Amino acid sequence: MKIRVITSPSCPVCSSIKKYLESNNVKFEEVNILEDDKLRDSLENLTLPQIEVDGTIMIVGFNKEAVDGLIKRIN
Repeated sequence: MKIRVITSPSCPVCSSIKKYLESNNVKFEEVNILEDDKLRDSLENLTLPQIEVDGTIMIVGFNKEAVDGLIKRIN
């Protein structure tokens, strides 16, 4: 399962979700939206953070219940 977290350096919620995933031993790739114009232009929703699982955006924002469900699927 490939997990990418789409973030922005100025986004405090992005920092929180990265720390939460790391504290739950979830391996992910971080993608900075400010460094990837193509990705930014392709997003339907610009709310950050976004968690992409195997190429599909699964979670927008820090929805703890949804993130916990993802963590259960991984572990």
